[in-house]
Amino acid sequence: MDAFTIKLIAIVCMTLDHVKWFFPNLSNDATIYAGRVAFPLFAFLIGEGYRHTKNLPKYFLRLSIWGVISIIPYNFIKAKVGDEGPLVNVYATLILGLLAIMIYDKLDKKYWLSIPIILMISWAAHTIHADYGWYGVLLVFAFYLLKDKKTLMLLTAIVMATIKMHVQGLELTNPVVWVLIVFSSAVPVVATFFYNGERGFKLKHVFYAFYPVHFVVLEILSRIIK
Repeated sequence: MDAFTIKLIAIVCMTLDHVKWFFPNLSNDATIYAGRVAFPLFAFLIGEGYRHTKNLPKYFLRLSIWGVISIIPYNFIKAKVGDEGPLVNVYATLILGLLAIMIYDKLDKKYWLSIPIILMISWAAHTIHADYGWYGVLLVFAFYLLKDKKTLMLLTAIVMATIKMHVQGLELTNPVVWVLIVFSSAVPVVATFFYNGERGFKLKHVFYAFYPVHFVVLEILSRIIK
């Protein structure tokens, strides 16, 4: 499975997750569970993008530009989620995750310095109410760090998802919560085990653009139907 296939799975799952805010009647357990798969796959791909990019500043800038472009389209879903939802779109989280990876590599083996900085970056994501917040930044970093340690990567993802659910106030004795944990950790992580390291079809800007565009399309369709 190449990077193109992983991106395709991620955007399909992301769309299924967001449909519930625009078309509540189309939402069900299957779409909710599928939606949990999306972000971990995007988090994994950020690390792969960092490894394979030939121009790191350009990669960073590209993420930033699409993050800015997504500000207005993101308001369509933010208005539906309400005050309880994240204020800043997921590009901010991915950019901060990429920054964490960059700092870790620049401060090679200086863990006493890099780890506190990475924790500060994750806290920044939480403070600005970025989508997936602290969890998102640490997941990007963990996937990058543990890519070749599959068992540890899987366990880390499960632990992080469990902590996230607990922090959100969900009851861990509820079986439904554990299904959500599995779909937000084990399912996407196991999917990455089949990654062959190949890029696949080159539709780079199409995937970047899909995030803001799908909000616009869903908003237009919801208004037409209403």
